[in-house]
Amino acid sequence: MPGQGQGTRQGQGTGQGQGTGQGQGAGKGQGRGMGRGGRRLGQGGECVCPNCGNTIPHRLGVPCLDESCPQCGSNMSRQ
Repeated sequence: MPGQGQGTRQGQGTGQGQGTGQGQGAGKGQGRGMGRGGRRLGQGGECVCPNCGNTIPHRLGVPCLDESCPQCGSNMSRQ
């Protein structure tokens, strides 16, 4: 009957280990945006016509961009 020797050992090896994982991400954020209208200018002030320079008092709750110039009809802007 032929003998079956001991052979060689495989050793301990290094294995896969613990690894480093996926990390925590880049932190792309929530933040607080300026919103659609940007910062509010509050009450008071004037609306100015960029076309002819005419000014009218700013009305609370009405954006100057929604106002028409009484002289030339252009949209006003906030001063």
